[in-house]
Amino acid sequence: MSGSAPGPTTNMDNLGLVPSLGTPKLVGAEPSPPIAVVADLETVDLIDTDGGDQLRDIADELTSQGIAFAISRLNRSEREALRANETYERIGEDMFFPTVEAAVPNLKDDGPQSRRGT
Repeated sequence: MSGSAPGPTTNMDNLGLVPSLGTPKLVGAEPSPPIAVVADLETVDLIDTDGGDQLRDIADELTSQGIAFAISRLNRSEREALRANETYERIGEDMFFPTVEAAVPNLKDDGPQSRRGT
C-alpha cells in the first residue's frame, strides 16, 4: 500500500478511528479496547496483493478480538483490487463506507454490524 499516513489514532466513544493502519495488537493493548476500527484509506492510491493480504490479516485479527473492522474513503480501483483477492468479501461489503462519519453510527454498540466476526 502506498500513500502518506495522516495523524494519530483518535478514540471516540470507544470507537477506534484509525487514519492510518497500525498493528491490531496495539489497538487491542489499549486499556479499554475500541469496539471498532475504521481505516481511512483516502490517501491510498495503490493496493497490491501484499497490501490486500495485510488488510485481510488485520481484519481477521481485529474481528477475532471482537473488534469490528471497517474501511472508509477507498477509491473504486482499489476496491476492485480487494475484490480480486477476495479481501473485499472477507471484510464484508457492508463494512466499506464513503466517509468515517458514515461508518461511526453503523459501528456503535448496537449498530447493524458492530460485532462482525463474533
